[in-house]
Amino acid sequence: MKEIQKAFKEFTNSYYIQNEEYDINIKLKFDHSQRVAILGENIARSESGFDSNTAYIASLLHDVGRFEQYRIYKSFNDSVSDNHGELGYRTLLSEHRLLDLIPESMQELVLACVRYHNAFEVPEELSDETKRYLHLVRDADKIDIIGLFINLIVEDELTECLVHKLPITDRYTDAVAEKLINGEMIRSGELQTATDLKLMLLSWFNDFEYQKGIEILKEMKLPERLRSTLPNDNVIDEVYKSVVGRIT
Repeated sequence: MKEIQKAFKEFTNSYYIQNEEYDINIKLKFDHSQRVAILGENIARSESGFDSNTAYIASLLHDVGRFEQYRIYKSFNDSVSDNHGELGYRTLLSEHRLLDLIPESMQELVLACVRYHNAFEVPEELSDETKRYLHLVRDADKIDIIGLFINLIVEDELTECLVHKLPITDRYTDAVAEKLINGEMIRSGELQTATDLKLMLLSWFNDFEYQKGIEILKEMKLPERLRSTLPNDNVIDEVYKSVVGRIT
């Protein structure tokens, strides 16, 4: 484990260019990866049938494509750059300093978790074991993204890059709110404002596979903390009650 941690740090360190704005975004993704690894390991230890080391490695490397994405495009927006899951898959295949440290029996599973962690739906053709780990990585990833965005909002550090250059406003799209009330997931292409993005994060509460992930959400008070960043009106009240009611 220490070897893969060291190799991942060395890999990410190679992307720093001594430019404050650029390097902040590289560190943001490094720190996110570290937290997701811990969350993934935590979920694995709480659910049956998982190897915690495999869960840790798959979670640590899930966003390996983000660093190359930002280097090339100066953006984390897949729609105007490259699918960071697919880019991560290609990156990991070529990064032997990382791939060679993963046991051969585990490599295909980890590669699938990297490739599909950001897919709108989990591919049906994957093996049952791979799907289980992929769902775990997706749960851990969502927890940290939601927590990170809330913290950045509270600290007034939400940047255009992180909201994919969406207008930072309290306005939201009626169709997005309606989909949440109906229990539907939101696609990133449907977002028109930063508040729509917050609503998409809220929709993720209904896309958790493991009970431990939901428990962590509640322990961190993420539902109510995210609600506090949204407009105070009757539609948002209905959206919130509808979403949160499904996880209680």
